[in-house]
Amino acid sequence: MIKICIALLVTCAAIFIGPYLADSQGYIHIATNDYIIEMSVVTGTVLTVIAFIIFYFAVNFVLSVMHLPHGASLMLKRRADKKQITWQNNAFIAYEEGDFKRTLALFNKAPKKDQIPTFTKFIAADAAFELGDYAKTTAILDEIEKSDPHAKVAVAIVRAKMNFKLGNVEAALETLQPLKLKDSSFISKISYQSLKNENDFEGLAEMAPRLISDKIIDDHEANNIYTAAFTQKLASLTKTNEALALRKLLPKKVRYILPINTQLLLKIDEFKDTNAVNKLACDLLSHNQDEPELYKAISNLQSALPKVREAVGKKLEMHAADDEAKCSMLKALAQLESNENLNEKACEHLLAAMQIKEDKNICYRLALIYSKLRLFEKASQYFMRCC
Repeated sequence: MIKICIALLVTCAAIFIGPYLADSQGYIHIATNDYIIEMSVVTGTVLTVIAFIIFYFAVNFVLSVMHLPHGASLMLKRRADKKQITWQNNAFIAYEEGDFKRTLALFNKAPKKDQIPTFTKFIAADAAFELGDYAKTTAILDEIEKSDPHAKVAVAIVRAKMNFKLGNVEAALETLQPLKLKDSSFISKISYQSLKNENDFEGLAEMAPRLISDKIIDDHEANNIYTAAFTQKLASLTKTNEALALRKLLPKKVRYILPINTQLLLKIDEFKDTNAVNKLACDLLSHNQDEPELYKAISNLQSALPKVREAVGKKLEMHAADDEAKCSMLKALAQLESNENLNEKACEHLLAAMQIKEDKNICYRLALIYSKLRLFEKASQYFMRCC
């Protein structure tokens, strides 16, 4: 728009000023030693403008000739960059297709290795790892660390993942430990695997909340871990108050789960603390339904527990179905009766349990009770059935 306005102004000036100059143009007189040049003002102006235009185009031409090498270098650079991008695309496509051999071959033939992006080097390292060329993998990762300081953490995680895939869990942990990435789910996973391989259930129990939040284990597996850790610690205790205090150290949501309390019940029974066993067993019977696991633990108690026997008897009366739970109740009741020398009743309940499910454990229990009753012929029959 500005150029059009200038052109219009020049045209208008020419229309009005042109006729005036035609009548009184004026003259330009240039005298030299041998020559005299005379011309009108209009002619001089036109020649000056033409000379300026010629000079303008001449200067532009010279400048373009001077910049020709730079332009050629730019063109060559663009061509090299395009070739580099094409190579990277081909390498990435080969990697996604699972052709790791071709991926690594393209990486080795890269035109400018010093200009290879970091992510492409990671792809090449993974391709070498998948091919089993661990020396090449290590060399590429070392090169990444040297060329890109910001990739140090990423390189450490990649090394740890590769060690983890090879089963070198300890090496993976040693690689990640200096980084102190406490919020990494990957670190949780390899820590879990390492502790599990070492049967360090105490360490797993400490990590359980984090393992659950990282979705590495579920609540059921967490309960198994807490139970195993509790059992490990419980084995070294010698007093009832120590065992009860150990349970208080557990998180509230697992403190009263059945597997932990059945282990606690059996341990206190080993201490011959009848009052504590009686109280805990009655609490478990009142707060749990007909769980075979509970009655299985009770069937292994050695203490005389009249209150527990009565509670089990009441539970048995209310349980009508002939199922595994009833069989466990009958075995538990028979054991409690045997502990109080009520051997005839114990035999009756064990024979009733055999009507539901016959197994070697019931036969063995019957053989022991018949031995107590000095019915050795029957005892030998059941001992034989155990074999």
